[in-house]
Amino acid sequence: MSKLLRQLAIWVFPGVIIILPFVASAAGLVPCGGTPEGGSPEPPCDFDYLITLVNNIIMFLLYGVAVPLAALGFLWAGGSLIMSQNKASAWTEAKERFGNILLGFGIIAAAFILVKAFLLVFVVPKDGVVNFILGF
Repeated sequence: MSKLLRQLAIWVFPGVIIILPFVASAAGLVPCGGTPEGGSPEPPCDFDYLITLVNNIIMFLLYGVAVPLAALGFLWAGGSLIMSQNKASAWTEAKERFGNILLGFGIIAAAFILVKAFLLVFVVPKDGVVNFILGF
């Protein structure tokens, strides 16, 4: 079994490393200063676009990274909670994991709210405050 896992790791890991840059989706983060494929040049970057870039990065980190990682953490903690029903120490450890994940995500959400409030001071959103805060 370990030989199979080793062979799988030898072939899958480099394959993922080679393919990953081709499927990266960071192109939507920078809102200015480029020429899209088959399109007209975008306007040059200024301070408003810098704030928009910061907003895009924050939205990506919150919705694209933190939420999926928190979901995986809750899945892991829940699975270990189910698997360790008869072991008191493992049960306590799984419950602590739930609390730590919730605390970490709460800190991330609080930081998100603070940074969004700071950005609202400098930017008057065209789509409305609710759309700007939630990113829709």
